[in-house]
Amino acid sequence: MYLAVVIVSLCMDYVFAEPRRFHPLQFFGSCAQLCEKMFNRMELSPGMRRLSGVLAVFALVVPVSTVSFVLRPEHFVWAFLFDACILYWAIGARSLELHARAVLNQLNHGN
Repeated sequence: MYLAVVIVSLCMDYVFAEPRRFHPLQFFGSCAQLCEKMFNRMELSPGMRRLSGVLAVFALVVPVSTVSFVLRPEHFVWAFLFDACILYWAIGARSLELHARAVLNQLNHGN
């Protein structure tokens, strides 16, 4: 089943790519930047910075995982579709390819 979820998610990513607005990866990236500003303080000792980094990871990952776990349906078909959508939102492979091609294009033109 997991392989089927991955295949469906990759197909969704290829077909839909990245929505122009309100993509979960963009929101997660904004949250990660906010966590970095809050937790990554240069004035802290190396040990405290490491602990702060661990706390930042927990602040980012635990809420998303908890919400996904709580909202996941029990019925097989709905759970399959739910998992495929969550993975599609997390992959971003097509958008990464599009951004990489744009950078490559600029590099090829000497920019």
